[in-house]
Amino acid sequence: LQPLRSASGFGVHTSSNVPVQQQSSCLHAKPPPSSFFDLDSIEAFEDQLEKAASALEDGDEHDDEIMEPEDQVLCVEKKRYQVAPDIAGKRIDAAITMWEPDLSRSVCGNLVTSGNVAIVSAEGEKILDVIKRKSFKVELGQIIEISMPRAKAPTEIVPQDIPLNILYEDEHMIVLNKAAHMVVHPAAGNWDGTLVNALAYYLKEKSP
Repeated sequence: LQPLRSASGFGVHTSSNVPVQQQSSCLHAKPPPSSFFDLDSIEAFEDQLEKAASALEDGDEHDDEIMEPEDQVLCVEKKRYQVAPDIAGKRIDAAITMWEPDLSRSVCGNLVTSGNVAIVSAEGEKILDVIKRKSFKVELGQIIEISMPRAKAPTEIVPQDIPLNILYEDEHMIVLNKAAHMVVHPAAGNWDGTLVNALAYYLKEKSP
């Protein structure tokens, strides 16, 4: 080993087989990045975004009224839940997800930001506060009312010309190969484009 003198005057020993430049880069190398899912940081970032969005909305004074077409009129189903100990302290969007497991976290968040979630009195007759921030933490004993918009159900089956793979047909029955993506009958979220809509058209217009 040969002693070297650095610019600062301290002696540095280095192996003759390893270049000094390579050793220096090794000494100053950064540790590899760690990768883990930090939910608290993500929720804190969401909170900042919501505050920024709220500030923009406060400065927006558009009062234009938007009229929806009659075929898109919504009915509203109201549900009430009392905050239990296992839910107290959670974000409102997470709480709704626990109460309504069929709804995604994104849908629950949209219910909040659209003004469909409120704290009501014990009798449910008085709205105490409308919750519009997904980061709002619910408290033990609070009564939360959720207004669930539902698409207005049609009163009749609309015939639609949708291709069908008919395997056999007579005056009593039809055997067909249903496409994997096709919904069988109209229901919430799929009021048309279903197998029943296709059959209604086929039997009226194309059946021998």
